[in-house]
Amino acid sequence: MEGNGRARGEGRSRSTQSGGRSGPARQGGGQPQGRRQAGGYQPQRRSEQRTSGVRRAAAGSWPDRLEVEQRRAQERKEQERRRRLKLRRKRKARIRKALVLFTAALFGIALFLGIRLVKNWTAEPGKKEEKIDIEKLAEKEEYPESLLKLLEKNPETKDFVMNYPKNKDRHVDIDVSKEVTQGKIPLFLQWDERWGYETYGDDFLALTGCGPTCLSMVRCGLSGDSSWNPYKTARMAENSGYYVSGSGSSWDLMTQGASELGLLYEEVIFDEEHIKAALEAGTPIICVVGPGDFTDSGHFLVLTGVDEDGKIILNDPNSKIRSKEAWDINQLMGQIKNLWAYSYQGPEGEQNE
Repeated sequence: MEGNGRARGEGRSRSTQSGGRSGPARQGGGQPQGRRQAGGYQPQRRSEQRTSGVRRAAAGSWPDRLEVEQRRAQERKEQERRRRLKLRRKRKARIRKALVLFTAALFGIALFLGIRLVKNWTAEPGKKEEKIDIEKLAEKEEYPESLLKLLEKNPETKDFVMNYPKNKDRHVDIDVSKEVTQGKIPLFLQWDERWGYETYGDDFLALTGCGPTCLSMVRCGLSGDSSWNPYKTARMAENSGYYVSGSGSSWDLMTQGASELGLLYEEVIFDEEHIKAALEAGTPIICVVGPGDFTDSGHFLVLTGVDEDGKIILNDPNSKIRSKEAWDINQLMGQIKNLWAYSYQGPEGEQNE
């Protein structure tokens, strides 16, 4: 009995070890709980499953894709706005630069023209504003030599000289009434075409008539009577013997000749104080000058006033340009030989032509 029971127990024990469902045998031949080591099914970890799920959601979700596209569109808009703003700034900078250059160019042109204009105004008699071939004019035999010399010395006389052939024989009634106002000394030019082609002494009044022209200015300005124009005054001077052949007008024209026109005269003390005092009192002065700024021989001028800077205002019968300038008194006194101040006494002292 004991032997059979042991045998049965041992038999159960062996069958359990070789074919049972528990113990080491189950581990060797049962169903695996994790990944297989050799090519079988391998389940993903939970963290990997979550990551891949998010990726699928981001890639596949329509609202998310729309938001991304909108953001990208806004970024493109912003970039385009900045690009356009940058272009506008560059364009404005170019425009400003162009305006600056244009303004500078205009200023340069204006400065250049202004300098040329000033040079023309202040040109010396021997300098030519426009080159004229005087030799060719001389070959035409239409122009007297003395007029060509006048043109060579004084370019202001260009029109006067060039018009000589057509105007030399024309005699017109001279009317200077529009230029005369009592109390203001007018500027008459000895080479004015109304009387410059007429003769005075040895040559044209345009060359020899500075004395009568100055006396005419003073007579017309003080009296307001325009009848004593330069031509009429020159006729009186020549007829009365105040022209000296080869020299021009005598100084006596400014004293005795002035009296014949109803003018009172007195010699002015030759210093700055007395000269300026006479001019500031409204008294015109005729002066005779030697070689210098106005002539290379002798010449008459009319001093008419003093400007706010203390410079002398004058009428030069041979130059519009010099008549527009104001002159330093000391510069003039270095050239003045004599001078006379005038007032008007009335027609009773006049000499009829």
